[in-house]
Amino acid sequence: KSKYDNPDKVCLVGSGTMDKKKACIYTAASVTLQALTIANFHSSASGSGAYCGANTLTITNCTFASCRSTASGGALYQQFDMKLRLYNCRFRKCSSGNGNAVCYCHGGATQAYDCEITDCFVDNTNGGNIVYDGTWTRCTWSGCYTTGSGANAYGAVGVNAKLNNCVVSNCWCAGANGPFYKCTVTDTLICDMPKNGVYYQGTFDRCVFKDNQTYLTCNPGKLRNCMIIGNSYEAGGNAKTLVSGGTLQNCTFVGN
Repeated sequence: KSKYDNPDKVCLVGSGTMDKKKACIYTAASVTLQALTIANFHSSASGSGAYCGANTLTITNCTFASCRSTASGGALYQQFDMKLRLYNCRFRKCSSGNGNAVCYCHGGATQAYDCEITDCFVDNTNGGNIVYDGTWTRCTWSGCYTTGSGANAYGAVGVNAKLNNCVVSNCWCAGANGPFYKCTVTDTLICDMPKNGVYYQGTFDRCVFKDNQTYLTCNPGKLRNCMIIGNSYEAGGNAKTLVSGGTLQNCTFVGN
């Protein structure tokens, strides 16, 4: 029985110790996983929860909890241009020592719908990002972060990802770059971001930035048709420019 979700689900629980073997689930053929909880698998290989090696891996209504890889893809790894489909999945406290705490989506062939990403992190000095590439629709990010300070320590939400109609809150990067690195974000609420939650080289369209404690560094990014409401930022006790660089088009500022 699963202690994370519906007790009628099948629950696969690892030992929590490092295993040099591959993922809990490895597929080289088209496979569908449904109503599984995969928890506490740790691996030095990529994708400790599931590894998509060929064709299409479809995952529906599954939970990945405390899955960790010291390589790439804490929970999932999608090889080359194979297809990964995620529907109504939850990722909780998944982590990586070398980037892509939740999922590495090579070639952008991943599509995710109605997924929740909570408290996932990357703790490598020079690594970053929670998801790499792919299209994410109606998904939520909360409490995700990267601790590294190196040149690649960014993407506490994602890198090269497309977000549509999502909600992002309380995500941050310890390094200079921000949660959305070269992401394309539309119709998304971004709220309650802490001081290190800057946005870097992203394109935002019809988004709402609300009650954040950070500035927006968008160079060379774009903000179009966005609302910036109730945001504030202070550095060393001195106010700093709320929006720095980039292109702003038809945006509204209220109560900042």
